[in-house]
Amino acid sequence: ELKAMGCDACIASGGGRMHITMDRYEAEWEMVKRGYETHILGKAPNTFTDAVEGVKTLRSQQDPKPDDQYVPAFVIVDGEGAPVG
Repeated sequence: ELKAMGCDACIASGGGRMHITMDRYEAEWEMVKRGYETHILGKAPNTFTDAVEGVKTLRSQQDPKPDDQYVPAFVIVDGEGAPVG
């Protein structure tokens, strides 16, 4: 429906706020760096071709299952393995 209106968008990367990017507690550069590499450079230890698949897979690999803020970093890639964003 959105494509019919001229919108060409997709999820290109993700991860929980306590794992990447949003470190407002300890000023931890490594967390900010993970977020930069994931969201800007398209580099992460986990890659998927679908965002829903990525979140479900990463949550299922941890016990107990983490809530959304602790999901590890991931990047969405195309059929050749290149980041879509």
